[in-house]
Amino acid sequence: MLKEEKTKLLTHIPYIRAHHWWSYKTTPILGFIYFYCDYFNHVPSTQLSAVIFFFILSYVGFAGLGYTINDMYDIEVDKKAGKINQLGGKSVFFKVQLILLLSILAWAPWLYLRSPWYIPLSFVILLLLLLTYSHPYTRLKEHSLLGPIWDALYGHVLPILITCFTFQQYLQYLPYNEWVFYSSLIIWQFLKGLRNILIHQLDDYANDLSSGTQTLVTIYGKERVYHQILKWILPLELVFLLLFLTTLGVRFYHIWIFCLLFIFIYRFGHGLFTHRNWDKENHTKNTYLYILNDFYEMYLPFYFLLSFCFKRPEYILFLIIHILLFPSILPRIKSDFLRAIIEFKNYIKNYLLLIYRYFNKEK
Repeated sequence: MLKEEKTKLLTHIPYIRAHHWWSYKTTPILGFIYFYCDYFNHVPSTQLSAVIFFFILSYVGFAGLGYTINDMYDIEVDKKAGKINQLGGKSVFFKVQLILLLSILAWAPWLYLRSPWYIPLSFVILLLLLLTYSHPYTRLKEHSLLGPIWDALYGHVLPILITCFTFQQYLQYLPYNEWVFYSSLIIWQFLKGLRNILIHQLDDYANDLSSGTQTLVTIYGKERVYHQILKWILPLELVFLLLFLTTLGVRFYHIWIFCLLFIFIYRFGHGLFTHRNWDKENHTKNTYLYILNDFYEMYLPFYFLLSFCFKRPEYILFLIIHILLFPSILPRIKSDFLRAIIEFKNYIKNYLLLIYRYFNKEK
């Protein structure tokens, strides 16, 4: 996954834990925005820029609100686990001010953005999921089954759905079969969210035990959950990702070439399909658990952005802004590609050497 960005633009704002979500969850959102922008030839550049700007403001507000609500109800739990909580020791007045400010930031942009009834409804559902997930009276985050489901829904499925609902309104025509597009998207995003929250629970296993927090991992054990991710969740996520990509239509026919390039880079740059990365005992050493996150957070958004800017060069500024907002992406992609080229050359060299030795041995 992307490392924490070394930029002071947003990730260092206190109390909303932006370093936890700015790179990991914003880039997939932007990827879908760039996907839709590819179809917006009829939308004036000023209007398009304004729509993106106000939507991102709203997204930051809701993301900050979600993490603030979660932290607010986790103060005592974090204290028991010895974890730092940004809101620990803050007054009630401070918390109310912060929530009010983030709420204004989240809702005010919709005075400009188009908002048919299903978009506010989606936001209300999102907030209800957040509250029931964290509130002491419900505390679904500690429910072994509903906790991961709630996290996947509010953290992954709904934000992407709201993004698609918002930008789909500006299309002149639907470039995809709506039923197939949204059904594959929802299942794919749900499985992605489920995998990520379970990995998070695997990482937090010791802290959750010490604080008495019940999770799927503390109840069923690390090994069992880890193997279920490998056996079911990860393969199904990949299947529905591929199904979703098929819904994108002929406009993005080259996405399959891009996917092959990604596999090439990770086969030789990261040792994909080799045993050294397939650790069935220690999840932190198993790169298969994390490789799709790199695809979602770095490569796929960049692909949609390049496609958009190539067809509409006047929006090259979007590319520059994206690189400035996420400065680690381009060096990472460059490093991965160069490493893959070097390893591929060594692979070909060794293969040819084996052939040479074989025929010389025959002689």
